[in-house]
Amino acid sequence: PFLCGAFSLADVSIVPFFQRASITLWLDELLPHFPVAAKWWDACKARPAYEEWAPKYGGPNAPHMDVAAMQQWIREQRASHPKFDAVYKGTYPEFTPEVAC
Repeated sequence: PFLCGAFSLADVSIVPFFQRASITLWLDELLPHFPVAAKWWDACKARPAYEEWAPKYGGPNAPHMDVAAMQQWIREQRASHPKFDAVYKGTYPEFTPEVAC
């Protein structure tokens, strides 16, 4: 399921983007629509080095970054602000392809 057949630098270069999208809850919206990308992401996370590599937020390395609190804030904003939620879903009119063209 990797980009070039076997795991390669192509995959390594994309993983950080998926990891950041995951912690900000974007992948929750995107991956259900892209099953091949979901399978690729699962395969990347299953690699032995992923857990060792994955940034550890909070604690002494990044005490200012509380991922659980950030995700809770995102959920609250999505629940109370329809436009914020629409941006996450890709349905906000200013961000749809029809308007961009």
